[in-house]
Amino acid sequence: MRNPYFKDYQSESHLFKGRVLVASIVIILFFIVLGIRLYYLQVEQFTQYSTLSEQNRVTLLAIAPNRGLIYDRNGVLLVENVPAYGLHLIPEKVKNIGETLDAINAIVPLSAEDRQNFYQQLKYRRRFEGVPLKVNLDEALAAKFSVHSYQFPGVKIAAELIRHYPYEAIFSHAIGYVGRINEQEMTNIDKASYSATQYIGKTGIEQFYEKELHGSPGFQHAETDVHGHIIRILKSEPPTHGNDLYLTLDSQLQLASVAAMEGKRGVIIAIEPATGGVLAFVSQPGFDPNLFVQGIGQDIYKQMLDSWERPLFNRILRGQYPPASTVKPMVALQGLQLGFTTPNYSISDPGFYRLPNVKRPYRDWRKQGHGYVNLHKAIVQSCDTYFYNLAHKMGIDPITDIYQQFGLGSPTGIDLIGELSGVVPGKEWKRANLNESWYPGETLITAIGQGFALATPLQLAHMATVLANQGERIKPHLVQHLQKQNGEIIQNTPEKLTPVTQKNPEHWALIQKSIHDVIAEPGGTAYRLSRNTPYTIAGKTGTAQVFTLGQNEEYDANILDEHLRDHALFIGYAPVESPQIALAIILENNTGAADVAKQVFDNYLLRTNS
Repeated sequence: MRNPYFKDYQSESHLFKGRVLVASIVIILFFIVLGIRLYYLQVEQFTQYSTLSEQNRVTLLAIAPNRGLIYDRNGVLLVENVPAYGLHLIPEKVKNIGETLDAINAIVPLSAEDRQNFYQQLKYRRRFEGVPLKVNLDEALAAKFSVHSYQFPGVKIAAELIRHYPYEAIFSHAIGYVGRINEQEMTNIDKASYSATQYIGKTGIEQFYEKELHGSPGFQHAETDVHGHIIRILKSEPPTHGNDLYLTLDSQLQLASVAAMEGKRGVIIAIEPATGGVLAFVSQPGFDPNLFVQGIGQDIYKQMLDSWERPLFNRILRGQYPPASTVKPMVALQGLQLGFTTPNYSISDPGFYRLPNVKRPYRDWRKQGHGYVNLHKAIVQSCDTYFYNLAHKMGIDPITDIYQQFGLGSPTGIDLIGELSGVVPGKEWKRANLNESWYPGETLITAIGQGFALATPLQLAHMATVLANQGERIKPHLVQHLQKQNGEIIQNTPEKLTPVTQKNPEHWALIQKSIHDVIAEPGGTAYRLSRNTPYTIAGKTGTAQVFTLGQNEEYDANILDEHLRDHALFIGYAPVESPQIALAIILENNTGAADVAKQVFDNYLLRTNS
């Protein structure tokens, strides 16, 4: 029996040597496999992996371009870029983004919109790029965060340029605004072009000329380590900044027009007849576009949407109003052209008109009538009865035709998005839209701009320019020229449209004399405008009904709710001999459109011709 206190050194030696041999074989096999793998990667796959290595080593970082500035026709700055502080978070340097946001909120308040916008941008940014968390920090918050910044690795304060609208609501509906790129826009834009930008034009000029204003990003070729941290900048390519835009708008006229509209709702749009350039573009009330740049709060936005005054509604492009008596000059022109009336043809106006074999009277706005009325007097005093008679003789088709010749019923093509067409009614229109037949009485009220007829204020202003130009039509536009960063100027050439032609040029002279006498002749509906006026004006007033009165009802604005009162309209141009400005004005549920027009004419003509 073996003594347990004595070891078998020979057996242990054999066991140890066996284990060493096995371990040696395993190690040798491991190094053989490792060598084969290294050979495969470094020799067989050298080209592929050296390319990947180089790509991982050099990273492109986008540099945001400066957005182009916007000026008025005289070089007055309307839109600028101003420096601001922004709070940016670099995802790869933050372990827990949710907890970090909660901790930051205790120092710099983060709204639900801030968080939503951050997570939206996070989807489309690379992990080593800063994602905007809070923009336009004031100095106090920026300083407060700086004190605690050591607690937040991966979160930094960055200087940036943001859009600023110094005139606030004055140009809001013409220029529009920029805002953060939303998810839908992100799917449609060129992501490379917006790789360093979080803003895009939302409305107005900012939207229509987005491509010209935005510019192109630059890039930095940065050397990074395996974790994506920047080691050094190898090469830089500067961005191409956006082009500056010079508008046709006259800022002094715009300011005067807004002042003339104080306390009123409606529109003023003024156009230079010779070029089609828009001089004033006022949709009142407006809104402060600065509220939208950084993301407007839901409460404020809801207040704007729910407001009965509709400050966000662009009345010039999307407001559709009965054109009322402003269409009478062009209906008269068509009657002359087609021989349904002459300058000397007269009727006796008892204050109403009846269709043959119809008992219902179509009433004139003047209850006692206008007496004997020829074409000139019918325009000067806006005699409805004369135009009822003319419309019955013409029928609806010629009236529809002249509406369309003057540009009603279709967008003007102005350089803005969202323009509506209005409505030019007729037999085909009514059958297609209401599945009903056309009635003779509807022809009568269409001839005085009521019934189904609807026009945008922009269309009415364009109609005024066609009258001023005696048939020549030029597309309205807001941009005069753009200027590139190298100083090159690209002009916006006025575009001529199909003109309104007349067989007899004297027809234009007759219509022009009539609408001039609306202002210049006693009894004219805007005669008061001629007092102490050193220039001549041609124009036409109108009153658009908001609701239809019964046969025996009398209109009394004093007993009606404000939103049921008639709209006041005026179209016109001045000076008559050489028109420099044409305009359309609509005051919603109010009176005095012609008086507002006088203030606009005075500001422009007395200032520019002094």
